[in-house]
Amino acid sequence: DSEAAYHFYRLIQRAKRITLIYNTDGSDSSKAGGEKSRFLMQIQNELLDANPNIQFCEQEVNLGIDKDKLLQRTISIEKTDEILERINQKLTQTGLSATAINTYLSCPLKFYFRYIANHQKPLEVVESLDAQRLGTILHEVLKLIYEPKKNEPLTSDFLNAQIKQLPTLISQALDQHYQHGDTSAGKNLLIKTISQTYLENFLKNEIINCKNLIINDLEQDLSIPEYSFLNEYDVSQSIKLTGKVDRIDTYMGQKRIIDYKTGSFQQSDITIKSIKEAFEPEQTKEKAVQLLFYALLYKYQHGNGFGGLLSSIYSFRKNKPSTDDEAENRYFCLEVGSERNGKKQTIDHNMLDEFETELKQLIKQIYNATHPFVQTKDLKSCKYCDFSDVCNRS
Repeated sequence: DSEAAYHFYRLIQRAKRITLIYNTDGSDSSKAGGEKSRFLMQIQNELLDANPNIQFCEQEVNLGIDKDKLLQRTISIEKTDEILERINQKLTQTGLSATAINTYLSCPLKFYFRYIANHQKPLEVVESLDAQRLGTILHEVLKLIYEPKKNEPLTSDFLNAQIKQLPTLISQALDQHYQHGDTSAGKNLLIKTISQTYLENFLKNEIINCKNLIINDLEQDLSIPEYSFLNEYDVSQSIKLTGKVDRIDTYMGQKRIIDYKTGSFQQSDITIKSIKEAFEPEQTKEKAVQLLFYALLYKYQHGNGFGGLLSSIYSFRKNKPSTDDEAENRYFCLEVGSERNGKKQTIDHNMLDEFETELKQLIKQIYNATHPFVQTKDLKSCKYCDFSDVCNRS
């Protein structure tokens, strides 16, 4: 508080004219409003008495904005020739990722702001580690551990040795991705400790099944440079599909794609009754779309050598030390189907054919000039959106 006061009064110290504005509407308790700041109160009640040369004028302005009508306003971006050209440039050069697909499914307008108009969240000065950087640290340490052992049998002796090396490996990762932060105290130390706990539990679980496990690749960039689809005029076009897979391994002879997650996760997030369900607008199956998308990229990269695979998530939040029977269940597999008809885990050609049918329809819709970018109707998804202020939904 004292530092903020110092900067405030330094800013106005030699000013000849100062305009200060505050919001008189206090109806929304989640936002600052309804009363003057302490600085304004100090100027009005203390500084004026101390300096009679200051002229103080207070005005109240009513902008006449009906907030209810403002919330009901629908923002819609029509696809002009210029915007269509920008869409094509984005999808053919940068490419379409699983994150972009899920963004479009959750809110087409958000997709437009982020990927077509290139509106980015302002860069913030980072003073402490956060959940995103925790994920970066975990990924980096696992890469340091497994990179030298790719396509080689793993042993319990090797993994036990890595557990002992974790403090050093975590420090290396922090030095690379968080060079100017103090991790000896406070929140940063807490996240550093959490990182070690997560990684210890992870490696202990790996030890149980390491005889049947071979790491094939880590942090692998997968792409389809020219992915063909039929546009609204039934003319063939091609775009680029791109993604990065955390890990590809072989467990008991079965190829697997693994995506590490540090956030909240449930098996229901990657359990779908049908492929079509994953593409329903405003859906909550984004992790299922991601796993299927990675499997599609892998299939195209391996061509005729593709014989099916499992696409799984490893949740660090659920990785407590396991018994022998539980260890392999720490990897949560995508499941497609129902209890009545049976759930299928192996992603094969038929499943990916269904996925491609839905994917091409979505790409066709993105290119469709008569289909504008509109806001989502699901206000819950606006809560943490970077563009909620633009839509007046924050």
